[in-house]
Amino acid sequence: MHFSKIFSFLFFVILGFSVQSCDNSPEGLVIQGTLSDATNINVSIEQIIIGENPRPLLSTTTDGEGNFEFDFEKAPRPGIYRIRVGAQGGDFVLSGEETKIKINGNLSDLASNIFQIEGSEASIELIETFQKVANREFTQLDQIKAHVEEMEYAYSATHFAIRSLQSRPEYTEVHEIASAKLIRDYPGTQDAENYAGLVSQLKEAEAQQTRQQQGPIRVGMEAPEIEMEGPDGTTYRLSDLRGNVVLLDFWAAWCRPCRIANPTIVDVYNRYKDQGFKVFNVSLDGIDSRTAARFSGEEELQQQIQIQKQRWIDAIEQDNLDWPYHVSNLKRWECDAARSYGVTAIPRYYLIDREGKIAVINPRAQTDLERELQKLL
Repeated sequence: MHFSKIFSFLFFVILGFSVQSCDNSPEGLVIQGTLSDATNINVSIEQIIIGENPRPLLSTTTDGEGNFEFDFEKAPRPGIYRIRVGAQGGDFVLSGEETKIKINGNLSDLASNIFQIEGSEASIELIETFQKVANREFTQLDQIKAHVEEMEYAYSATHFAIRSLQSRPEYTEVHEIASAKLIRDYPGTQDAENYAGLVSQLKEAEAQQTRQQQGPIRVGMEAPEIEMEGPDGTTYRLSDLRGNVVLLDFWAAWCRPCRIANPTIVDVYNRYKDQGFKVFNVSLDGIDSRTAARFSGEEELQQQIQIQKQRWIDAIEQDNLDWPYHVSNLKRWECDAARSYGVTAIPRYYLIDREGKIAVINPRAQTDLERELQKLL
């Protein structure tokens, strides 16, 4: 299995650890709020446990206006938690200081962590950081590192790093910063020790990966054909771009590292498009079969697919990806193109020469792309 996918899984699993000591935590915690489009429906608070399925802590039913309330007699330990409504879930963090939390938002936005929260400074810091990324306020690695260093709450920094940056090698330093915060604030806890261990393994694995070429694609081979539909139903073929130098970009609207890299790709494209440089984007947005099985019927499934499709279209517009070659089957990782190229983590890039052959595998957008492109034009 590809190292990036192994450690992406492990990083998300580690989120389930909850801190073992909370001597200064308040006795109880009330979580209440309102979710639009969620009337008379079950809602629960979950704790994510390492190596296990999420563990529900409390469950209730929203009223006719989408209001809900949870009353914990003893406050949960500091860590990462989730408010779950059907297939949708939004994450928040507890620092041990909270006594009453209010959550308000739209049901369809929960999974993107787009909601308002009061009474948890740690969660506010986390959500504001996600919003900064969505607004493209971070376009350089140094900006991300500086922001994580300035974050006050260790679990906010940790969850941002794990969820947004995953296991891309260029972000290993950011994981080290977040891990150091967790060790500082919660020394000796299982959270801190396991995150530090995984960061060390990530560094070792990524170093090994740079020495080995992984997957079915090799430099010099002809780029496998991709034939898929765009947002408007138009069919695009990768082979139609032969004669140009092509950046094949596997990405998704939900992939924050992809979104962070997009301004660099746009800048390079605008400066070299008149010299025969094209970009062909394959989106891994949508809903896979496992998630689709959670929905109650075909109508609900199609509604959710349309929501995911619109987020893909919105991301194209927001990031100014003004070339026509955007395709997706809207099934996330169940994408034949991604499988044929051995894609197990995104963003994933391939530079293809004018003869349609693989020239460079996974150049880093912010450091390598322009240099490698200049060699091919």
